[in-house]
Amino acid sequence: MTLFNSISSLGNAGSLSKSSKSISYGSSSSSQSSNAVQCGGCGGCGGGIGLGNVVGGVVGLVGGVVGVVGGVVGGLVGGLLGGGGEPKIIVTLPHGINATYIKEEYAYRAIGDIESYEITIVTQFTIDRMDRIAMMADIWRAPISAAVYIRNQSDIDSVFKLVRNSFSVAQFVDIHFLYSNQTRYPVNNLRNLALVNARTDWTLLLDVDFVTNEGMYEYLQSLLKEIDKNKLVSFIIPSFSSSISHYDFPTGKVDLIQMVEAGDIKIINKNVCPRCHGPTDYSRWFSAVEPYKVDYRWLYEPFLLYNKSQIELYDERLKGYGFDKNSHTFGMAAQGFSFYVLPEAWIIHMNHKSKPWEGGNTFDEQMFDSLRIVCNHIVPDTKIKYGYDPNKKLFNEPLKENDNLFIQQMSSISNSTAKACNSPRGGSIPLLHTNNNNTDNNDNDNGNKRNEKMVYVITQ
Repeated sequence: MTLFNSISSLGNAGSLSKSSKSISYGSSSSSQSSNAVQCGGCGGCGGGIGLGNVVGGVVGLVGGVVGVVGGVVGGLVGGLLGGGGEPKIIVTLPHGINATYIKEEYAYRAIGDIESYEITIVTQFTIDRMDRIAMMADIWRAPISAAVYIRNQSDIDSVFKLVRNSFSVAQFVDIHFLYSNQTRYPVNNLRNLALVNARTDWTLLLDVDFVTNEGMYEYLQSLLKEIDKNKLVSFIIPSFSSSISHYDFPTGKVDLIQMVEAGDIKIINKNVCPRCHGPTDYSRWFSAVEPYKVDYRWLYEPFLLYNKSQIELYDERLKGYGFDKNSHTFGMAAQGFSFYVLPEAWIIHMNHKSKPWEGGNTFDEQMFDSLRIVCNHIVPDTKIKYGYDPNKKLFNEPLKENDNLFIQQMSSISNSTAKACNSPRGGSIPLLHTNNNNTDNNDNDNGNKRNEKMVYVITQ
């Protein structure tokens, strides 16, 4: 992975040979120095990383690759033999607000009769989550449009191995590739790739770690026969989480309620972010037998079934953690969507340990960067788009990044992020944006002119 990333850092404008599934990169005019790979531990430091200003075409590329390999090997050997704890590879990445990516739609096309279905799950994932997409397909047994984040040839090989080994994946899952371009995880780019290529209008956006209750597709399909499909309406799927084996998940709503009462299953993010799912009103849902309407409130981010022809795409300025679904739901509310909670559908998140590159030491930095993009750009842009005054509140949302109300609301998500919001030039975490001007618009297409970087850690 590191070798692939380091090669691509030499030129973000690349070309893809789909027939061979190989990637070749051209030169880059990036003003940013190359990614730094640092070793963990202190013994056997084996080779420097000197990819700064590569000159000389092929010679420079070969030299850079050799340097990366030397540095990575040295770092691993140093960590393993030098007594310095677990070896770590430290990679710095730009945010890449306006980055572009090489995409391959329908890298694999499901062999089932997809056109006979009405609803598609839309999801995205990295290679380490492939077991989850197989599980999702086994239970859902209906179309899935999945975008996969590809870093190297091994990732591609793993995807096609999964297709060969899973009947449900081969039958139901259309797979699309989005190739790494040295930015934070482009979650909304991946979502849009999967959403645009869903082969049905009705789509259910889910993260790949969720499983649906048995029979959900049939329930949702029967529901669609009763609604006016021309109205702006979306349906909320109540969300839960659990660390128990998925083999022990409830088979019906009565079992689910009992397991919630026993503490084996929890309402998702109830304590971490109560506003993110609070409007669903779980107390009402437990006894509900008919769909019920709820009002949108700021920070609400339910998982939704909607007609994709009626919605805007997810905002691709957001990368990494934070506000990617919140801001999209805000846009739907501003557009005029109604939200209905479904009484006989639910999803359960299969808890897992977050990989360090997904969060780790950089969670607050990513959240804060996303916060500023949402407050300074996405929220006002959305209001203007739908004819609202950007200086007036619609749903009690903040009007600027250091709005006191927002600071209070953010405290339920991340105390350190909230403190940082209160001090735009300082705070408890380092600011990734270094001035008060509109720095987000200073990005070039590859996001390489920004001074700020994110550091993630991959523990070997």
